Amino acid sequence: FSFVNSLLHKSSPFCFQHTGPVNAISISEQGYFIASCGEDGFLVIYNLSSILPSQVSNFQYPIKAVAIAPDFEKSNNLVVGFNKIYLLSKGMFTKAKHDELAKVHGLCICVYDIRDHRPITFIQFTNPNDEITNLPTMCSLCWCTENCFLISRGHSIRICQISDRTSNSDNSLHSSNSSLTHQSSQSLSSVECRIGLPSRYVEIVHQINMDNSITIHSISRHQTCILLLFNVINDLSKSNYEISVLDIDLDSISNNSISSNHQYKEIYHKKISMKSTASSYIVGLGKIFQCLKPC
Repeated sequence: FSFVNSLLHKSSPFCFQHTGPVNAISISEQGYFIASCGEDGFLVIYNLSSILPSQVSNFQYPIKAVAIAPDFEKSNNLVVGFNKIYLLSKGMFTKAKHDELAKVHGLCICVYDIRDHRPITFIQFTNPNDEITNLPTMCSLCWCTENCFLISRGHSIRICQISDRTSNSDNSLHSSNSSLTHQSSQSLSSVECRIGLPSRYVEIVHQINMDNSITIHSISRHQTCILLLFNVINDLSKSNYEISVLDIDLDSISNNSISSNHQYKEIYHKKISMKSTASSYIVGLGKIFQCLKPC
């Protein structure tokens, strides 16, 4: 249960056994490092290119999220979050430092600018007509590039972009031709650029609403495809989960619109079984490592 296993290095004797549900995993851009965090309070960093044991840190509190730097092989930086958000950094000749970035109050996502040493914005979910109201809230975040990320909550997917206030608002979301692109976006804030405001701001570029009978547990992305781990709301206390791969066509979405079914195509769907209880409703994509076999 809650065992994060590398499909490429199944024979490694140094895989760490979490004692509770795994909440999130994060993989470096080169694919050599994987970080996992869980309800047991442990943060684990796996080095797939080394035979040395995994690095393990115990925070004594459940860790809800982890994001490893794309260049972790060089920077050794990562961010973890529970009721506080920490930046963990370690140089070649220095000890690891735990810098507190922000405290989390209520239900929100803090987007923090390490360059300016201040929050860019807090994305809050307070709309009474939001996805779910009487069930445990499940929220997952996935970075696409250094300035674009996805948020899943309830049955919806939000595509967010971080932009410079001095840059052209029509910049594309991604730098590569194979990435999702869009020509315009709607800012989270209508406040004009003033002295004292952060140098960057966050926009929700698109929102995609899936069937309202499902709850998305976790989200990931590769090129124009989005991977979802979800289950039907009536099955929250059971072990019936499903994964789906969506091919998103943002070019067909009109400006400032909420996407409908015709703007994404499901190209893969599979039902999986995972051990879970009503109290351990937060399930990360890291648990798929237990359920899927390499092709």
